[in-house]
Amino acid sequence: MARRLPVILLLLAILGAAAWTLFRWNSPVARKTDPWKALPARSAVIIEVPTPLTTWERWTHTAQLWDAIALTPGARSLDALLKRVSALAETQPVLVERLNEGNLLVVLVGNG
Repeated sequence: MARRLPVILLLLAILGAAAWTLFRWNSPVARKTDPWKALPARSAVIIEVPTPLTTWERWTHTAQLWDAIALTPGARSLDALLKRVSALAETQPVLVERLNEGNLLVVLVGNG
């Protein structure tokens, strides 16, 4: 009886390893993508907005600097974009979860 227990444990370990190999052998690996690679090479301004919905709301309503740059074309475009994202987020809760998982990268591309 003393020799049976180690042999049974060894056989169970071999069986477990074989099962793990069979079921996990070709499992897809989730790749971590780098969002910075998707940005155009001729980007003029790159703004990274952490938790975009709350951060942008605070920034535009409290920052005195926003009053100074609010009339520039890039700032108007960025504000319009984030307002559209905010409107979509109200109807799609999955979008809110995705936005809260990471940062939003906004790129302003210069003309010419």
